[in-house]
Amino acid sequence: GDQLPALAQVLRQFAASYANGLPMLADAQADQRQRRQASHSLRGACASIGARGLVQALEQYESQLAPPELGREIDEQLRALVVAIRAQLD
Repeated sequence: GDQLPALAQVLRQFAASYANGLPMLADAQADQRQRRQASHSLRGACASIGARGLVQALEQYESQLAPPELGREIDEQLRALVVAIRAQLD
């Protein structure tokens, strides 16, 4: 069957969920455990849509104990991905 509508729905949901990025990843004041949990959830979502570059960056973020500088880069990449997804779906 045609998988495109289902994929488009997954992408729309991803874009809606992360429309504002995930600025917590770059917040040095936020609890490190919460930042790592947020990273882990985002990593799963990125894996489900095939965003390999972000998955790798998030793995690095988690293994390096959630450095805010890398979190800022990931947040920027995530926002750019959401913009690209929306441009393709609209």
